[in-house]
Amino acid sequence: MTVEGIEIDTNQNVQINYVIASLGERILAALVDLAIISGLVFVLFILGDLLNSVESIGVLAILFSIPILFYPFICEMTMDGQSFGKRWLKIKVIKRDGSKASIANYFLRFLLFPIDSFYFIGVAVIFLNRKGQRLGDLAAGTTVVKVQQKVSLSDVVSTDTRPNRTISYPEVVQLKDKDIRLIRDILNKRKRDVGHKSIHLLSIKIKEVLNVKMGSLTDYQFLTVIVKDFEASYSKEEV
Repeated sequence: MTVEGIEIDTNQNVQINYVIASLGERILAALVDLAIISGLVFVLFILGDLLNSVESIGVLAILFSIPILFYPFICEMTMDGQSFGKRWLKIKVIKRDGSKASIANYFLRFLLFPIDSFYFIGVAVIFLNRKGQRLGDLAAGTTVVKVQQKVSLSDVVSTDTRPNRTISYPEVVQLKDKDIRLIRDILNKRKRDVGHKSIHLLSIKIKEVLNVKMGSLTDYQFLTVIVKDFEASYSKEEV
C-alpha cells in the first residue's frame, strides 16, 4: 500500500504536509495497546484471587472495567489523539483538515471500533481508501498521521540574538510568534530541499506582509534572516 499524505493550507497560503501513518504502524500501536489492556485484565484477576470478599471483587471489577472498556477513548481524549501505543509509534489522530480532533470525534471513532474489528473490516478499509481511515475515521472525519517533531530555532539556524546584532529587516516586529513558528517549521523541514515550492511561496508572502525586498538573498536565506531579526528584535527589547 502506498503511504500518502494530506495537505493543509495555512493562513500564509503555504501547504504543510502530514504523512499518513502506515497500516503497519497502526497495527503495531494496536498490539501495544492490547498488551496494556491484557495487563490490566491480568492484574484484575490477580487481585481477585487475593480477595475473599465478593463485594470487594465486584468493586474492583467495576473500577477496572472503565479503563479496560473505554481505553481507546480515554487515552485519545486525554493524550491529544494518542494512546500509549500510538505515542510509542509516534502517530496520532487528527481531523482531516489538520486541526485537533474533538471529544465527539474521538467518541465516534470509539463507538465504531467494534465494527472495524469484526473480521478486520477496519484494516481492509484502511488498505483500500489510502487515506489512513477506517470506518470510525470516515464517520468522525479523522485520520491517523505521523507526529511531526517539534523543532527549536537552533534546529533551523545558528541564531545570533545578541542585542548589538544588526537587524536587516526591522519590519519583522509586525509578525507574530505563530508566524515565526511557521517559518521555523518550514525551514527545518526543507533544509535539505531549500528550493522547495513551500519556501518560495512563504518568502513571497512574508515580503508582501512586510513590504520589503530580499535583494540578492535566496528564499531560504531571506526567511532565515527574518527569523534571526525577529529574535534579535525581542532580545533588544528585553535588554
